[in-house]
Amino acid sequence: MQCIISESTKALGFKSRNSLYQLEQKGVLKDYLSTMSLALTAVGKASAANKGINNLRIKKRVLSLSV
Repeated sequence: MQCIISESTKALGFKSRNSLYQLEQKGVLKDYLSTMSLALTAVGKASAANKGINNLRIKKRVLSLSV
């Protein structure tokens, strides 16, 4: 299962995301972290498409957890 940092914090029982960020800085999570690219497409009249934004790309760090 892959979760973003805030979801991983809850799943692992940490009280704050800072705990995971500290483990990341120490290199403990190196084998479990990756970056996921998400592509969002605007739809509808009131969407960002009308403002000249057709596709939005977001990069999120995700943590791979074993369930």
